[in-house]
Amino acid sequence: MKIYRYNRSITETKEWQDILNSTDSYKERDKLLDELIKKNGNEVTVQEYFSDGKRISRYLCDSKYLYKCFGKPSNSFERLAFSEIDYDDDLSYFNLKKYHPEDLTESRTCWEEMEYYADGMYYFIEALKHEIASGNIKY
Repeated sequence: MKIYRYNRSITETKEWQDILNSTDSYKERDKLLDELIKKNGNEVTVQEYFSDGKRISRYLCDSKYLYKCFGKPSNSFERLAFSEIDYDDDLSYFNLKKYHPEDLTESRTCWEEMEYYADGMYYFIEALKHEIASGNIKY
């Protein structure tokens, strides 16, 4: 997986808007936007991503940078980054807790959903332990 960091202001450029407003298929527009991000952004490591204290500010609009993942995560550390930038089903609870804690009430989240979130974290932690045991992650 590769992570690109790009300036938020690119979304206000004529080139970005032209792609969004084109009559191309959704898939073709995504491809063109991805190419624009790669052309104007910089690839960063997982460590560099997590070192950015404002990385999650994309929801708060106070960071001048955005991030985009290309490819699928190959280890647990990449999955943690991927879950913040894009989405990882097993780690969906983290984003819910951070960005929508009001939904984590008995009246809005049933037991089955909470069990689903807990199961996802369980599977992620089991995968992490396996990576450590197999030597893929050195401690």
